[in-house]
Amino acid sequence: MLAALATQFRVRRPHGAEPVDFSRSGKAGRSAIFAAATNVIDLATAADEAPPAPDLGCGLASHWLSISGEQPVVAENPRRVPESRPAGGPAGASAQASSSVTTGAQSLNPQASAVLTPEQRQYLDVVALAMQYPSSPAWRGALKALKNDRGLAILVPHLVRLAAARLSRGVHSPGAARSAAELLLSLASNRNAGTLSLYLHHAMPAAVSVALRGGGGSPPTTGDDAAPEPTAAETARAAAALKGRREVTSSSSSSSSSSSSSSSAGADPDAEGGDPSPEDARALASAVAAADVREKGALLVVRLCASFADEHRSLLPRTVALLSKDMRECTAALGEAAGSLDAGAASDAATLLGCVAALHGLGSAVRESVLRPGRADLMAALDAAAPAGRRAASGVFELWVDEMAARCRRLLAEDE
Repeated sequence: MLAALATQFRVRRPHGAEPVDFSRSGKAGRSAIFAAATNVIDLATAADEAPPAPDLGCGLASHWLSISGEQPVVAENPRRVPESRPAGGPAGASAQASSSVTTGAQSLNPQASAVLTPEQRQYLDVVALAMQYPSSPAWRGALKALKNDRGLAILVPHLVRLAAARLSRGVHSPGAARSAAELLLSLASNRNAGTLSLYLHHAMPAAVSVALRGGGGSPPTTGDDAAPEPTAAETARAAAALKGRREVTSSSSSSSSSSSSSSSAGADPDAEGGDPSPEDARALASAVAAADVREKGALLVVRLCASFADEHRSLLPRTVALLSKDMRECTAALGEAAGSLDAGAASDAATLLGCVAALHGLGSAVRESVLRPGRADLMAALDAAAPAGRRAASGVFELWVDEMAARCRRLLAEDE
């Protein structure tokens, strides 16, 4: 019976392996057993073979995992993938999504991608790719996902560093600064991304950078801190606004002046209606874009302080101290430069707007203790640099400073 069963027995073996041979051992009958056939080793042949290498057991090898937060290029660490920007617009970038290396997991910390799943790496790829085009529907969809998606805790450090890297390459670009601030704002609004509190040492400097430096500090082509050239659509809107401003100024000047020829001869030519120069239109367009970015950065500073001030007790006092110091310095510098506006005065006015917007949003206690005591000096500096009763109609620095001063006045008026 046992022999009959053994002859029908089949052994499943891996593909390509030698068949297993079974042979009978012992006498036939119930006492017989079956076992795998083994080769007979000649003792003389075995004695002539060299002895096997001794087992040395476990060993230790040391190498640098990280130096100042960066993994060195050694044999034990994964290889760094070089960065490359996608060519073309959003359509061309989407076609290269699978091959792009400008991603959150690769461009910032390639070694950390080993602990992420393919789905998580793809999520970072999509966010990083959409971030290159901050006005596209893809970026708006990515922001909505960052605000509502669950399970982002493991991705938070990569996303924060992605925003910081975006700022390091283009803090003067309104698009880059705005997209970085929007990314961090979406994370701060996501209740499932609570680990953002652990990375405030990266997120808060990025927020302050946008509020005080984002979008450029002066009109295009006026210095190292200058804003980039605005788009054609932004320039056209600014030109239309300037033309309307000149027409209003011209009509009010005509109604208040005498109709005599001597009075008309002394009229300000800049107040006359007409098409503004391209330089003035670009200056106003860049000023509007930079002011929007500064206010977006101030909103991010307020959101981070409101969300994590209870966990980090020193966060709010240190932020207020930094903003107050910059506000006092810019107020003094702007008051001294009121007679002759230049790139430095334009940068001071933009920084002043970021400080005032952030301090205004940090609550009534901050407004009462910081803004209200310095309100008189602040208003005096603004009136000296950009008189409240007359909007600038020409001059690249005058248009820039006037836009920043008008927004500061609007914020201060809300506290009265």
